[in-house]
Amino acid sequence: MPTIRCPGCGQTEFVDLHGRFLVECDQCKLKFVAVIVRHNPPPPVEVTCPSCGCSESLPLGDSKKVQVTCSYCNYQFVFPQAGCDDPNASG
Repeated sequence: MPTIRCPGCGQTEFVDLHGRFLVECDQCKLKFVAVIVRHNPPPPVEVTCPSCGCSESLPLGDSKKVQVTCSYCNYQFVFPQAGCDDPNASG
């Protein structure tokens, strides 16, 4: 399932669409055009927010480091955290 990211606040949202759409961000109300093409999504990675401890599965693919915004508390952090070599490693 494709993901769109608001260019204003960085909030991400999964969408089950393809094509060109005018989107309004739920968080900051910025309106922007999202072009969504069909693709094979990367396998999801379990990400735990260091602020609130909530976990969610995100399609991060082979990204070495990515800016993540927690869907629960809106805390922004870089994943994986410093010292974590394998984003799929537990513990």
